Amino acid sequence: MSDKKILLIGSGAREHAIAKALKQSKANIELFCMASSLNPGIEKICSEIIVENFNDIDKVIKYSKSKSISLAIIGPENPLEVGLADSLWNEKIKVVGPKKKLARIETSKAFARDLLKKYNIPGCPNYQTFDSTLGVSSFLSEIGDHFVIKFDGLAGGKGVKVSGEHLANHTEALDYCKQIIGGGGLFVIEEKLIGEEFSLMSFCDGESLQHMPAVQDHKRAHEGDTGPN
Repeated sequence: MSDKKILLIGSGAREHAIAKALKQSKANIELFCMASSLNPGIEKICSEIIVENFNDIDKVIKYSKSKSISLAIIGPENPLEVGLADSLWNEKIKVVGPKKKLARIETSKAFARDLLKKYNIPGCPNYQTFDSTLGVSSFLSEIGDHFVIKFDGLAGGKGVKVSGEHLANHTEALDYCKQIIGGGGLFVIEEKLIGEEFSLMSFCDGESLQHMPAVQDHKRAHEGDTGPN
């Protein structure tokens, strides 16, 4: 019998790495996975993996109860946006992953920028949030040719368009803005920051903070970052 039954939400490389790390634990655990697709690496590690819609809160709760899950680890952003963490906590199931309100720093580009501005956190570029084309041309003229347009929501890493990479000029920028508006979305336009990018992820229990090592995405193809993202 295991001391703890853990449910892993998600089936990408991120979740595979989490599953491997969990299996290195000295604790006596049993691992289950609710996946969007069958990951053979995770399948070898877990007692059971099921392919199901993990954005459906009722399905996750039902499965968790059927397996007597005591801890859930949520990998993807979408389940956090719909409030899965909140619902699991309400069922007395502990969660690694922020509740919906806290997850907005990841799920809303506008919220994240407003947070930086409100608390004077360094590194915030000049930006504005829009829900129409009103004022777009004026702001683009203000920041010039170095700009970024970000869909204000989750887009699977495909919602950001960068000048010089995806958008050649202000006309193409305006067309992309209209495309977002057509889908009923908000968007952020901000000045393009030039420099080296890294991510610093941290665990927080509400009182203490534990940092992970800084990591980088190497997004461009070819040697010397000469290819496309």
